[in-house]
Amino acid sequence: MTRKKLAIIRSSYRPDGGAERIIARMLEGLQTHYAMDVSLITKKWQASENDDFNVIQCPKRGLFRHTKFQNFNDDVTTLLQQHAFDLVQSHERIPSCQIYRAGDGVHKQWLELRKQNASPIQQFLWDHSPYHNSILHAEKTMFAHPNLKKVICNAPQIKHDILKHYPETPEDKLVVIYNGINLETFPFCSSKKQQQVRESLALNKNDKILLYIGSGFQRKGLITLLQALPLVPEWKLIVVGKDKKIRFYQRLCKQLHIGQRVIFVGMQTDVQNYYASCDLLVHPALYDPAPNVVLEAMASGRGVIISQNCGNHELIEEGKNGFVFEAGDSKALASLLRKLKDKQKLITLGQYARKTAEDYPTSRMIHSLISLYNNLLTK
Repeated sequence: MTRKKLAIIRSSYRPDGGAERIIARMLEGLQTHYAMDVSLITKKWQASENDDFNVIQCPKRGLFRHTKFQNFNDDVTTLLQQHAFDLVQSHERIPSCQIYRAGDGVHKQWLELRKQNASPIQQFLWDHSPYHNSILHAEKTMFAHPNLKKVICNAPQIKHDILKHYPETPEDKLVVIYNGINLETFPFCSSKKQQQVRESLALNKNDKILLYIGSGFQRKGLITLLQALPLVPEWKLIVVGKDKKIRFYQRLCKQLHIGQRVIFVGMQTDVQNYYASCDLLVHPALYDPAPNVVLEAMASGRGVIISQNCGNHELIEEGKNGFVFEAGDSKALASLLRKLKDKQKLITLGQYARKTAEDYPTSRMIHSLISLYNNLLTK
């Protein structure tokens, strides 16, 4: 029997990117459990000697963000016409794909949220931005395209956002498949392990440490967390990630008199030790469809505090494995942090968090994908 051919589309690889880590887990799982020839269509990918899939590379073209976006879409469309794939799964807004994985959420929703506290000038610039308009056009065209058979939503919130902004999309096209977590890569970290890691990172063993992980600090809500810190002087913060305006955030720390309590460590490809070192993960995103860091922290045995604009918020059992607060509300965040002074409370949160993560292993995601592929291939 001829093996079926699957194309997966992702524009580029970023070492700390959550979407890329999910694709890597997908590819690894499909190699192990599914007899299918897989091709990755991309501009840039970090290859591994264990890769058992074909990489089709698109040229990098364009000087501006909107031209780079449009050129990649055009190049992919041409490639798809040149190759005979049985299924095309895109992680980008490609109008001709059969499966769209909405890992980046709904761009129309993100712009709506950004505009809530923006000046009239900012709103005008976003409304007339060639980049944003290119994405919105591709998004709208893709959801209406006859080729689109299924949309993978990695959280119920994404399904809700799609139906809100594109109500003409048939609901039966939307399927929720949660991200999977490698429970061996992110093992439960005991108090003993925490002390060992803190020593290796030159951190005080008695400090109460928060962890923030995410590049693109504005969308991930770092400013909300920094504004909360002056109200909770007992906490220190480790910031993992990068941002073009990092100096702005460093200056803000000085203005808030928290410079000595915030450690910026930049982008890290290996984050396990940072999960082990902290007491709690805070992900205060203004918009994040289904952040991997939440499940990774929970698998590591760390409770989480996240905003209600994170797609994972339905996994949080209030006070049991974490807490949810309103995005942008630094006072509400500080109020939650004040309640978590007791070390045993933090340990208990982490234990329940691990149990939650154990319900979402990578195998669950892979089996759901295989079921979806089989269903589409037999129609």
